[in-house]
Amino acid sequence: MPRYGSHIVVSTGRDDWTSRIEFDVNGVAGVLKGLLRQGDPWRPSMVTNSSVPPATPPPAEGKPVAEGGVGEGSIHIFPAGYYIPRLPLPPGPAALGLLTSPGTSTGTSDIPIHRVLTPTILICSHHTRDARCGAYFPPLAAEFRRVLRERGVEASVAGSSHLGGHKWAGNVVVYLPGGEGEDGWGVWYGRVGVREVQAIVDETVVGRRVVEGICRGVVGRAIESAETVGTAEK
Repeated sequence: MPRYGSHIVVSTGRDDWTSRIEFDVNGVAGVLKGLLRQGDPWRPSMVTNSSVPPATPPPAEGKPVAEGGVGEGSIHIFPAGYYIPRLPLPPGPAALGLLTSPGTSTGTSDIPIHRVLTPTILICSHHTRDARCGAYFPPLAAEFRRVLRERGVEASVAGSSHLGGHKWAGNVVVYLPGGEGEDGWGVWYGRVGVREVQAIVDETVVGRRVVEGICRGVVGRAIESAETVGTAEK
């Protein structure tokens, strides 16, 4: 699991992207990655794309945002658990502050910010970066949705661009909303197949416990303070 303070998840409505999203100068993720590269080295920001549909159309074709073009993007900020449906691009200082410290602001009249109240499950679907993720995503997403539906649990399931690392790295991230006055937290899982989905839903999404063996890290709280439950090593 990479070390980070904020995970900025860009809504694109797609489940695959160019191999290196940071090189897409007209894409929201590429713009944000460039702007946040010089941030806090102790709490760096990670930027990925997701298949969540954006609340606003992507930047129009023409002059790239990175070169002064104008657009808007929809983003989630984890593990804190905030949603900004209309982030101006390129973001000014106030907007950048929201990205790195969302809990310190309720937004502005121009940039509303909302709490995320239900769990979010991100599954790597980035086929152009790793064909294995592209192949695993459809059955994993279908199984997560099936188990959630059977349990009567409301949660968002979405595809994600590359989450870092290789075959032993995380391919599923579960972000859980915080309680009253608390930010959320998240659990990274690696080598997740269809057989592991039920345990992740029952123990993490519902029980707010960490499934050992496939866990690659916890963000938003110390792993020592997170209740764990055993499973087979993978």
